[in-house]
Amino acid sequence: MLLESLIPVALLVAGVLLCLTLIYIVHQHKDKGESPFFLMLIVSTLIWSLGYVFEIVFSDEKLMILSAKAEYLGIAFIPVAWFSFCSAYTGRFNRLVKTKLFYILVIVPLITTFLAFTNEYHGLIWAKIEFSNIGMYRVLSPIHGLWFWVHVVYSHLLLITGNVLIIGNAILLPSVYRKRSILIVSAALLPWIANIGYLSKTTEFDPTPLAFVASAFLLLWGVYRYRLVEIIPIARNVVVENLDDAVVVIDNNHVIVDMNPAAERFLALPKDKVIGSKAVEVFIECPEALKLYNSETKVSRRVCIKRGKRGVKKYYDIKVLPISDKSKNILGRLVVVHDVTDIKRAEEYARKQRKKLKLLNERLEEKVAERTKEIEKLLKQKNEFINQLGHDLKTPLTPLLSLLPVIEEKESDPDLKRLLGVVLRNARYMKNLVVDTLNLAKLNLPNLEFNLGSINLRDVIEDSLRDNEHIISKGNVNVENLVDDVYVKADRLRVKEVLTNLITNSVKFTPEGGRIVLYTESAGDEVKVCIEDNGMGLEEEQREKIFDEFYKVDESRHNVDSSGLGLTICKRIIEKHGGRIWAESEGVGKGTRICFTLPVWDDEGEE
Repeated sequence: MLLESLIPVALLVAGVLLCLTLIYIVHQHKDKGESPFFLMLIVSTLIWSLGYVFEIVFSDEKLMILSAKAEYLGIAFIPVAWFSFCSAYTGRFNRLVKTKLFYILVIVPLITTFLAFTNEYHGLIWAKIEFSNIGMYRVLSPIHGLWFWVHVVYSHLLLITGNVLIIGNAILLPSVYRKRSILIVSAALLPWIANIGYLSKTTEFDPTPLAFVASAFLLLWGVYRYRLVEIIPIARNVVVENLDDAVVVIDNNHVIVDMNPAAERFLALPKDKVIGSKAVEVFIECPEALKLYNSETKVSRRVCIKRGKRGVKKYYDIKVLPISDKSKNILGRLVVVHDVTDIKRAEEYARKQRKKLKLLNERLEEKVAERTKEIEKLLKQKNEFINQLGHDLKTPLTPLLSLLPVIEEKESDPDLKRLLGVVLRNARYMKNLVVDTLNLAKLNLPNLEFNLGSINLRDVIEDSLRDNEHIISKGNVNVENLVDDVYVKADRLRVKEVLTNLITNSVKFTPEGGRIVLYTESAGDEVKVCIEDNGMGLEEEQREKIFDEFYKVDESRHNVDSSGLGLTICKRIIEKHGGRIWAESEGVGKGTRICFTLPVWDDEGEE
């Protein structure tokens, strides 16, 4: 008899210890969404259990009543904790339990707790407090007041809603999760069975707190065995249910046990008609999926299926993944069907476009080759024409240029002598024009090659100054060569042609007594060469056009015997060397500086 009397207390004490263990374990998973509510549930159960232990153990009626009041710190909040846990676990009513709206749920529990501690003033929780004996223990057997039943209705609404959520979720889980489902349903039903027994007066001893402890224990078991707290079913509901890919779960008996909405659309069959059916009966239009089914590893294949009455071709990537337990035993297969029709069509379109593009490129290459031949032919004809024209023009000019100076010298008539001078000057201009035109035509040839080597700029400049000494003396200008021994990679004759052109050009446009300076500057892997004078100078617009073919700056310069191609030829020669050429001037009357660059020769002095 004594042993039987100790059993309730022993169970309650065991429940208290179990609650403390649960609190510690759940605290380790506090980062999980539903863990705070699970913790709230266990703490509330712990308070109820402790209060009930003291209610049974104490013999003093006042202490028993105080213990019963303290129990409401747990009793009143258990329904809210259970409902919140179920909501967070299943992903339902998240807005209610994870926002400030949660505080609405605890209004009734707070009122209930307050009324319990002040019951002697109103009797809304216990209208009358009586005591009864259970074995060696004396317990409260109160007649409940009005608010108690309000609390009961509110609590049962929350508990029922939570149970519906948790049981409904368990039912929806695939059969491979059947053990987990049984565990969840058992945890949900235990407190109900115990509470119904107590309210129906089947027993004076209230087993409800123990039932909640047992329920929490089952969930604790789930933490270790099935990882209920870590793997939230909402992951399955939200992710799988909203996938665009069809997902079908098939067990080892080839029976379909689960599928998502996308699979319903793929199979064109409602879920309730597919679940429980043989896979061979459902995948009639897609036998390839069944061929992959028996593989023990992940396999995939792209298939083409004709869909609908019109037999429209659709392309799918089918993957079959084995579902195994921890012992590597295959429990079934997961069939994932991904519609790649748009991708396939895009690939086909891209392939056709690539084919068209390749054909267009081939035609374009043919056209370019044809036009290139035509252009080369025209260029050849142009060069032949220019050469022939130059020969035809130079032939009559040669004797004319030889005889005119002799005739001019012997002629005594001033007017006739003046006319002969004009003819001689125009003949020389014509000769220069022909020579420069032929030279420019040769420079424009794409296959023209220069005789590149190491040249000393100082030597080339001195040669150019000696060759043009008579022009410099006639112009009465001072020329300074400040260039030291600098070696560049260039064609000596072509560079000398550039220097001669630039020096004579500066002499022509520098007034008597003027000054011309030649100098160089190092610019990394290049050498900058400059010819600077204090002559007529240039405007900005003139600086930009000075290297254009046949360009002459102004009327005063038109009187100078020039073809207008000298600087253009210089530009072509420098560019053929990979360099640059440009003009600088601060304005009219402030002199001009012509600069160009040439590549440095790596091994100095070597030809």
